[in-house]
Amino acid sequence: MGFRLDSRQEELLDYWRTRRDGAFAPSRRCIDPADLRRLLPWIALLDVVEDSPPRFRYRLVGTALDQSFGTGVTGLLLSDAWTPPLANGWQAWLRRLCRERAPVLCRASFHVDQDYVQLGSLFLPLSSDGRTIDRILGCVAWTATLARFPALVDLQPALAGWEGSSLTV
Repeated sequence: MGFRLDSRQEELLDYWRTRRDGAFAPSRRCIDPADLRRLLPWIALLDVVEDSPPRFRYRLVGTALDQSFGTGVTGLLLSDAWTPPLANGWQAWLRRLCRERAPVLCRASFHVDQDYVQLGSLFLPLSSDGRTIDRILGCVAWTATLARFPALVDLQPALAGWEGSSLTV
């Protein structure tokens, strides 16, 4: 994998690790938003909807994410918020997180004006019962060489591909 966590994602991953207390994942109640004040604009919290395969609903979305997404997604299923290529890619990584019970880091690349815009997503499992992943904490970071790039809602047709991996914790 040819990319790394950005500083916000590193900070969130370090915090998540301290809240695990020996478990594979902390519960949501172990995560204190006051501890993450600086990161909150870039964080999303998703509910895992118990279907087969699981689906994902945006519970909370930070203000910077809403702005960069170009549309409000709070309360929506991920599959209803985005076009199938983008939604299916994210869902595949989130389902991998649920299956492997481990954080994932993934990146979507978009071809825009002879250049690439990349959206790196760190997803961390949360479990209220210590067995089942019922929520996912995410932090998104953009990388682009463009002076100004369009909102994600407008970039969807330019999706060029996905890459990523599970993280060892």
